[in-house]
Amino acid sequence: MSLTTLRIHGDNIIECERGLHLIANAFGAELKLTASPLYMPRYELICNGTVLFQVDLLVGYARWGINIQDIFQAHGAPLREATDVIVTRLLPHESQERILLAVEFSSALPAGNNAWQRNGRALACASIGVPYLYFTEIGGVELDTNRAIKAPRFPNPIVPFSYLTTSKMYGVLCLPVYLPSPSTSAKIYDQFQIAIGVDEVANIVKHILEDKLTANSYETLAQKATAMVKILSNARRSVDTLRSHEWTEFLNLDTGLQKANWLEQHALTWSKKRAEKVEVTETFAKLEQIFEQLKVSSIGASTIPICLLSANERLNFAKQLGLLYGNKIEVSFKEWLTSNSPLVIVWITGFKPRGDDSRPDRGLVPLARMLMGSDIDILTIVSGPAKPEIWQLLMENHAELATQNGLWESILNLSNALLVDSPTLTYCPLTLLLHQVRQQPLQKPIYFDATSTVANFSEHDVDTVIHLLFSDHSPEGVFEAMCNPPGGDWSGLSLLSFHTNEIFRWTSLPRVSSITRFYLFQSLTIIAYDKINLLNSYTPLLNQFIQTVRSNSWPSKVKGIIKIAIFVKPY
Repeated sequence: MSLTTLRIHGDNIIECERGLHLIANAFGAELKLTASPLYMPRYELICNGTVLFQVDLLVGYARWGINIQDIFQAHGAPLREATDVIVTRLLPHESQERILLAVEFSSALPAGNNAWQRNGRALACASIGVPYLYFTEIGGVELDTNRAIKAPRFPNPIVPFSYLTTSKMYGVLCLPVYLPSPSTSAKIYDQFQIAIGVDEVANIVKHILEDKLTANSYETLAQKATAMVKILSNARRSVDTLRSHEWTEFLNLDTGLQKANWLEQHALTWSKKRAEKVEVTETFAKLEQIFEQLKVSSIGASTIPICLLSANERLNFAKQLGLLYGNKIEVSFKEWLTSNSPLVIVWITGFKPRGDDSRPDRGLVPLARMLMGSDIDILTIVSGPAKPEIWQLLMENHAELATQNGLWESILNLSNALLVDSPTLTYCPLTLLLHQVRQQPLQKPIYFDATSTVANFSEHDVDTVIHLLFSDHSPEGVFEAMCNPPGGDWSGLSLLSFHTNEIFRWTSLPRVSSITRFYLFQSLTIIAYDKINLLNSYTPLLNQFIQTVRSNSWPSKVKGIIKIAIFVKPY
């Protein structure tokens, strides 16, 4: 009997390794690196002396003769979002692979608009029946410029709730997995302990790889996510979200109309927050004032930029919009707006003051769809200062714009209509009716022609080789303190005390946008510790190392990161 081969397609070597350890932990297996090309390392998973699987790591998407994003869209996914990891099984004759699982890992603070940034990836996977797990941390703290703790930060409960509604809507595993942040306090850990779901994941992954996954396999994890939603909402100072049993009532509703009617009855009010740093037009300011007069409902959380109008208020809104913009609105748009049905409105600034995309905003329309479903109208209103060429392409060929830009893809592929009122748009407003949101795709196993074992070589291969050379060598006096290839994050740096074998970690580091990759390695022969300070061994004090940091021609922010590790207590 031939050995089963799994493949991990990942954004970078770090994400691939996280996926590898996820599988190994599921089976309680040890990992052995086999004789294999360094650009495509192969591991054996060994349990009680038996090799269970061999696992290939294929680092970097679209380098192996296939494009998984295109495969997803060919099967009906509304977005081209790529997750950190896709796990596949190589079929016996090695001519095809079958997609088994998608995984996202995040160490960023899941607060503010960062909390919903990855919702599009969840929706893309769930809509075509691909099981999806989102690993994220809870209890992380926000730091000031001096790395003093300002406050712990938490996601809005509507975000984990959207995974529950999506999992139910599509009948597929689509859930968050919460881990305690390295910087969380004991008090916060105790508060969220019942919602920490990492222990439940091993059995779920095992069931997926053994083709035994059922809804019962992840029921406990769903309960953990529900507990997280309720803890987060009950801890909020003001009643600006649903509470306790209301979440369960909402989750049990099936259609967008049922949800809209239920939300209207529960009368959780909503008001739009204004982005003070972003310039808006005079007419957009008046549009915001119109919503101060309308009866507007929240879709479960009052502080997010998504709201709901009843059928009657939709008609009132259409009238007020006509008075504001007059004949500048196309007739077909006016006719659609006067439809006798509820309307969800998603407010997107979308662009920073200099015209660059605001990446987290690409998750807003997916969040609305995940909560309300595909059978309700969504109007997206965009107000940010995009570059003029964006508006030109939007008017001339919006389908092409969707293929070029992830933010616009989420808006154009998941909205029913679009209204733009921006200071960089010459003629305001721009209105556009979009195709109806596609029906739920036929969910069935996804197969594709097996990837090549020879990559289109790139810097990914350099990253992989460097990581394999310097990681897991602490007994030899070498420790990988930070490995951040493209697609990685700047959320943490670790240092090892070779004397006590303790690892100390610094989180929430300042991002260095001027470099795409960053590595820091610690060597016992280069970096020593002052024996007087062994009790505080998180502080490397060797003058040679400090002088290296000072004299090197690295960007100042990189020097700042390393100096943090020299002088500042880790958290």
